[in-house]
Amino acid sequence: MLAACLVAAWLAVCDTRADADDVAEAVRLARAALAKRASETPSPEESSVAGRARNVLLAAALDHTAPTEEDVDWLIDQQADTGGWGFGQGHPHTDIHPDWTDMVNTQLAVAALRRAQEAGLDVPTKVFEQAMAWTLACQNADGGWGYTPPDTRPLRVRGASHGSATAAALALLADCPTPTNDAQRTERAESLASGMKWFEAHIVLDRVPQWVWGSDEPWCYYMFCLQRFTRATGRWAIADQTLGVEIGRRLLARQGADGSWDGREETAETGYALLALADAGKSVFVSRLALIDSDTDDVANWMAYLKAVTDRHYSWQSISIEAPLASLAEATIVYVLAGEKLEMPPSWAQGLRQFAERGGAVVIIAGSDKEEAVPALARELVALLGRWPMLADLDNHALFKAKFKLAADSRPELIVIGDGARPVGMVLPPAVAAQLAAGIDDETAAAFELMVNLAIAATGRDPPAGRESFGAAPAAPTRAIHVARIKHAGDWAIAPMALRRLSDTLAAALSIGVQEIAPVDLNGGELSQSVLWLAGTRHAQLTLLQQKNLKAYLEAGGTLFVDSAMGREAFLRDASGTLARMFGPDALAKLPQDHPLLTGQFAGGIGNDLRDAHYTQATPNPPKSVELSGIELDGRLAVIVGRCGVTPAIEGTAALGRWGLQRDDAHRLAINVLLYAISGDPGE
Repeated sequence: MLAACLVAAWLAVCDTRADADDVAEAVRLARAALAKRASETPSPEESSVAGRARNVLLAAALDHTAPTEEDVDWLIDQQADTGGWGFGQGHPHTDIHPDWTDMVNTQLAVAALRRAQEAGLDVPTKVFEQAMAWTLACQNADGGWGYTPPDTRPLRVRGASHGSATAAALALLADCPTPTNDAQRTERAESLASGMKWFEAHIVLDRVPQWVWGSDEPWCYYMFCLQRFTRATGRWAIADQTLGVEIGRRLLARQGADGSWDGREETAETGYALLALADAGKSVFVSRLALIDSDTDDVANWMAYLKAVTDRHYSWQSISIEAPLASLAEATIVYVLAGEKLEMPPSWAQGLRQFAERGGAVVIIAGSDKEEAVPALARELVALLGRWPMLADLDNHALFKAKFKLAADSRPELIVIGDGARPVGMVLPPAVAAQLAAGIDDETAAAFELMVNLAIAATGRDPPAGRESFGAAPAAPTRAIHVARIKHAGDWAIAPMALRRLSDTLAAALSIGVQEIAPVDLNGGELSQSVLWLAGTRHAQLTLLQQKNLKAYLEAGGTLFVDSAMGREAFLRDASGTLARMFGPDALAKLPQDHPLLTGQFAGGIGNDLRDAHYTQATPNPPKSVELSGIELDGRLAVIVGRCGVTPAIEGTAALGRWGLQRDDAHRLAINVLLYAISGDPGE
């Protein structure tokens, strides 16, 4: 059917995330190759600290299996007094060099122990403090790291700075828990900064930078270290090199037909490639934009805690005001550390507005603890976003109950901007960022719990998904269906980008679109729109004058679509009561399942069959099909009423707790309503 084709076209336009099929097949082949290799020729490297830690990481990444206490205890026991790790007890190398430590074994041990800690296993803080001290002591004067420490005896092996060791060290420093010691925190920040400068001067992706020891460079290990580094530090670009997705693409290009990757140690290299691939395709959840100087512990700790309490991986990136606007596109939340004002170029202000319109949430951290700082920034954000007001009543908001119930006396000062579907903007005092940076404890728990609630409210409990592209908009249609929202006492402008999304659906495939006319208050003036759209979550009553004007519009051939945007009964009760006063108590009737609007059999079968529908997980007792009510005038369906939660779904943004259709079926229903309204054919 034509409308089904339109929805398919819309999905192609809106969903810019990479197809995961290639990655899934690559992972399947690689796992089979690893299993075959292990059964045929077990590698001595598998008995080392690095081998055991890598297997722990693979089990966690691919099978979501937590490390065991045996794994944790064994890895802790192998830590040297200096804080690093060597190959471990029982390995031939350890028998020859019992005091040996190196960057490969150390960073993998720390990575495995951090995953164990996140899974709830006990890992003493001292383990990470000593590992961090070892890493800081190993940094070379040029800012990079080598394979072994400066004091290695009798000979320092591959001690010169090179890409895999430097990426490993930076990932280790960023991945370790935030130091409680101010001196070590400062030393870590300075070490990270100098290490970043080394990378900015040497970064390449097709080989290990500054590797000068022959052809056996561990390229897959380098990709794994880079991927860990990007996740731990939020740096998805260095100099002119883009990381993240690019790492995945390059790994796929080098995979052998049997699923393995070549290298000096094929089993190890394939394992490292698998770990990098498992992470490379995940979308960015938070983009951190610092307009003032600050370290990144706040977001890093927030993401680690979010993963711990939701058992989902959330990645983040650190971006600068000099970065291209496209860096915003995939994130769900932009977290901005501001000064006393939102000082940014006009292009970035426009970019943030577009980001919010396309489903993102903007979190502003005030740069001043002055009493007026938060309200002043909130006013700036309202003006910048343009479509959403400050929310007056927050007592029952999802930010305070989505996962953690926050008592009024534990909530920080905050201002929320948005509508009944979702929080679009939030302004917080600087104390929240400071508490996130300090790490989770009894004193900072409320800040972490608030930010977890925000993450859930921003995603609707669904896994983070890529945003729409920031590319060119679809071509303007040559014809348009005129639609206007009806103003009422409630949140009539909920999901303000919905009708524009609907227009993109149509315009992507045909020369017809939706032209959203200025909203009407029904108090007077000519009503010539094809469809009037009445949506919201509360207060849908109309005055007698508004009822009179709406009735005249409908009797003259207009169409009214009523949508309880979050699927709640209160809005439907208000709207149904208004319609009963206009047309009588029995005029509004449930549409039979064979009605042309539901079967799509109108205007030559142009519509979608809506009798097999899919609802959100939050919908209680969802029906198998779309259920609508309507009022017929002169043999024509003039009023269409749904408890389908359509408007936010059409916009394509998260709406926590929405009862209603999933986004594809919401588009199909909306297309049917519009095409039915303009066709003049009631169908059969």
